[in-house]
Amino acid sequence: MILRNVTDSYRWFESWTYDRAIAPAVIDFFGLFIQKDLEILEGIPEDASILDIGCGGGQIAISLALKNPGWDVTGIDIAKEQIERASERGKFLGHRFAALKGSALDIPFSDSNFDFVLSIASIKHWTDKLLGIKEAIRVLKPGGSLVIIEADRACLLEDARSFVSLMRLPKFYHPIALAIFRTWVAGQSITIPEIESYVKLIGDLKYRLKKIEGFPGFLLQIYK
Repeated sequence: MILRNVTDSYRWFESWTYDRAIAPAVIDFFGLFIQKDLEILEGIPEDASILDIGCGGGQIAISLALKNPGWDVTGIDIAKEQIERASERGKFLGHRFAALKGSALDIPFSDSNFDFVLSIASIKHWTDKLLGIKEAIRVLKPGGSLVIIEADRACLLEDARSFVSLMRLPKFYHPIALAIFRTWVAGQSITIPEIESYVKLIGDLKYRLKKIEGFPGFLLQIYK
């Protein structure tokens, strides 16, 4: 189970639970965050090709496609059920959206293929985080950027509580959800110093890394 080992693949019930209860909180947070941190989407061309690694049910990938009619967005995920959900959700976008089964450790695209690469709440699931970051950079075009947003194992309790409050759960479930998040989600994730150590191992990269205020996680943006 994913609660025992965060690098396990989602089973059907775990995929369903994430899609119904947790993904809405991630989506709400992302929408608010990009309004405050405009640098995330800065410089993306009007006719950009975008990749969402670990796209889940495709909600964030689809929201990006809706932000600009010139953007084509592709999502990859290793969970078959999530790809099916994403494909169904995004079919109204036609050729501008695609969801494919694929691993972050072996991205099924050629070098320098995307103008912008995004991964939200996915890197903690990667069995080889360094390889995953290298793969994301590999498929990124020169001049593009990679954004990784993830829960921080060292997050503050009040930030975790704030995030859990966004989940689509009855309030009496929030204490349980908070315990699960702190122990098995953020508790199995990585810290800011750890993610920075991976970036430094890759080489001379321009990047910014910061704690996200009011959220139990961090932002890493790498520029190619």
